[in-house]
Amino acid sequence: LNFFGALATLSRAGIVFAITLAALAIIYVIAGIFTPAGDPKRKAANLQKAVFYVIGAALFILGAFIFAPKNEIREAFGQNSSAREALNRIGGRPGQYRSAAWKVFKANPMWGVGGWGYAHKAIDFLSDEERKAFTETRWGNGSANVHNDYVQFLCEHGAVVAVIFGAMLILLVKPLFSTWLRLSRLVAFEKRKSRLPAHPFWLYVLPPGALWTFMGCLCVLIHAFGDCPLRSPANLSLLLVALVSIEG
Repeated sequence: LNFFGALATLSRAGIVFAITLAALAIIYVIAGIFTPAGDPKRKAANLQKAVFYVIGAALFILGAFIFAPKNEIREAFGQNSSAREALNRIGGRPGQYRSAAWKVFKANPMWGVGGWGYAHKAIDFLSDEERKAFTETRWGNGSANVHNDYVQFLCEHGAVVAVIFGAMLILLVKPLFSTWLRLSRLVAFEKRKSRLPAHPFWLYVLPPGALWTFMGCLCVLIHAFGDCPLRSPANLSLLLVALVSIEG
């Protein structure tokens, strides 16, 4: 439901990341089944499961192909252009808006210009033509957002608050990587083969729920480079709660 919900949003970046994450999850599951650790009976049972998952994956991909809004995908990737132009189409905001936000930050590097200040200050760094388009569409078409959350965060809150926010994210994900490292080391001391994870151990040693919760959060953080998911309080709250919950 979450996957098809992401498609239904018609967000170009959301569609790209939803399909990418789903494809990686399918590969993860199938690879884990075909490279199991343990006794032969367990491997035979896993082979039967693999057939089931392959069929399910084929149906899933077929359904994604049928229901994915092709106009949005074609708009993002269907033109011969540079990576920057593709990013502009995915994020829906031309590069000059990010450039203007960066100039605002350089003019106010420590504390920024305050929340939602970009919409009022960026106009001073645009050309006459860009300023006219910006003024006419500022509130109607989302021009109050840079469509790069990190640049906008620097612009509005400055380097000091950005460092604090970055440190908070590091503290939230640190327990996951500490647990990952600890479990990877413990695998070498496990004598019962039936309790070993699939190969490679470093990839399958974490519980799938923790791994894919982190991957979903990572996609949101990458998405923020070309769009504005973290500008939504609901999205930001869900991201932080998910990161806090991973350790459990």
